Amino acid sequence: MNSRNTASTTTVTTPQTTRVIIPTIPPQGWARFEGKGVAMQLPDTFIGGNIQNYSDQMLESAKKQLPEAVSILEDALQHPEKFAFLAFDRASVNKFATNINVVKGRFSEEQYPLADIQKELIKQFPANFKFLTSDIVKINDIEVIRSVLIIQMQTVTAKELQYIRMDENNDAWITAYTTNTVEFEHRLPTFEQSYQSFELLPQ
Repeated sequence: MNSRNTASTTTVTTPQTTRVIIPTIPPQGWARFEGKGVAMQLPDTFIGGNIQNYSDQMLESAKKQLPEAVSILEDALQHPEKFAFLAFDRASVNKFATNINVVKGRFSEEQYPLADIQKELIKQFPANFKFLTSDIVKINDIEVIRSVLIIQMQTVTAKELQYIRMDENNDAWITAYTTNTVEFEHRLPTFEQSYQSFELLPQ
């Protein structure tokens, strides 16, 4: 649920060796959520998926359980075409809606090695996005870019785990798991577990 429109000047050292991540089975009590062309597993405290189908439920839930997030959520829901997937955790705390969003984009009409895309990507993010780490990992035999970022917002500082996967059409699927900095380390294993179940659906 973040705007990416001005260049970031952050310099990040990226490892050269691809790390292989072996997926594990999602814990009991998780559910499969579908968006537009994507699906993933999440704890059942989350609500969302394809926001065009869940917008009313998401707003109603936010008003009851996380009123501080209503204005941000309303802004996202005004532009549902931007998101392939959007969900937030009804168990969020510290006045921040822990959320997962997926956007589909294209960095270039030409195909480039993932390492080159990684370097260019960092330059394209807004200045309020600070990359802490960025490397290439292999999950389910597919190489993706994995990054951890700090995001300076108007009223809060957020921390994000982000993955970027290129599909066969050269489109980039950017998946962002965002929470407040206080909760990030506690939620990180859940975020990583969720992305291990990420799948692109036939369209």
